[in-house]
Amino acid sequence: MTEIKFTASGDAKSIFDFAEDFFQGLNQLHRADRRVKLKIVWSIGTLSAFTSELYLKCLITRESGKPPRGHYLKNLFDRLSPITQQLLERQWSDITIRREATFRQTQAERGKPMPRELRTCLREGNKGFELLR
Repeated sequence: MTEIKFTASGDAKSIFDFAEDFFQGLNQLHRADRRVKLKIVWSIGTLSAFTSELYLKCLITRESGKPPRGHYLKNLFDRLSPITQQLLERQWSDITIRREATFRQTQAERGKPMPRELRTCLREGNKGFELLR
């Protein structure tokens, strides 16, 4: 049986492992029926923001040796090296291209455009975890 941990110890590996645990939970929620997802949308949003925060903190800790504080995703992203930022932006772009149909459907349902660019999404969702919890 896997040991249950309640906090990350502050090193990049433990922060990553903690983020992975939350990501697995998020994946389970994403597999839910659409009707169920509509009932747990705030939970999905909160978990997504927190998971993103942990992954960014893992990368910052790996680069700097010191775990950062704060919740704002854009601020955390800005603390990464330019090379890491570019790598994440490329990967984000690849993902958004593959999910374009989903973006269009969501836009149609919401009645307003959805940003695709990573920095814009981070800026607009900067306080996501804070506002959703």
